[in-house]
Amino acid sequence: MKDKISVIIPTYNTEKYIVSAINSALWQTYENKEIIVVNDGSTDDTLQVIEKAGLLDKIILINKKNGGTASALNTGIKHSSGKWIKWLSSDDLLYTKCLEKMIEEIDKLKDKEKHIYYTNYEIIDENGFLVKTFIEPNHNSEPLSRKNAILYSNYYGNGTTSLIHKSVFDKIGYFDESLRTGDDYDLWLRASFKGIDLYLIETIQAGYRVHAGQMTQTKLNTVIKNVEIIRKRALELLPED
Repeated sequence: MKDKISVIIPTYNTEKYIVSAINSALWQTYENKEIIVVNDGSTDDTLQVIEKAGLLDKIILINKKNGGTASALNTGIKHSSGKWIKWLSSDDLLYTKCLEKMIEEIDKLKDKEKHIYYTNYEIIDENGFLVKTFIEPNHNSEPLSRKNAILYSNYYGNGTTSLIHKSVFDKIGYFDESLRTGDDYDLWLRASFKGIDLYLIETIQAGYRVHAGQMTQTKLNTVIKNVEIIRKRALELLPED
């Protein structure tokens, strides 16, 4: 049997999109999976719409106080039973063969636990209509030192497309809960600087949703500040000459 995949869906006040996100995980052709929804202290009707849609008996639901995306992801990971962790943001979608296609490509590789995998994706609007296709940069053939330099200067690898072997968290730690934004970039850098690099699977397997209120100017300012912090800390991981 194929390795079990734990799909972690952190959610906070996404009543409009959460059912679609959960269904996109449930409808995966890959059979050996579990869906863990971590309710990060939602104050809207997120829980009610999940119940109304009849999904409670099909998922593992964890309720917690609000602590941010990183906190919700970590909670889901710690409660997971799979060998692989698939992050899915609660306003995004996985395409039906996402898990199947990713594992199919991963199984072709040696040292498959030494990468964080990501895919290309489609940008969709609040109604699920296609805005454009996003093709990620492919640095698979670059040496690790070059990959580190590129990643340090340029964020890539959308978190909602990522698939990570659970052992990675044992080696580098969990998502940084002190960061309200940029938690994926922080993990990518910490991993890559310790030899666990990003690896592109060249297939389009997710819908990344853009919608009103997603990125306010205040949030953007926080992102910029956090990127500076993340990069500074990453440099401290490099060995001294």
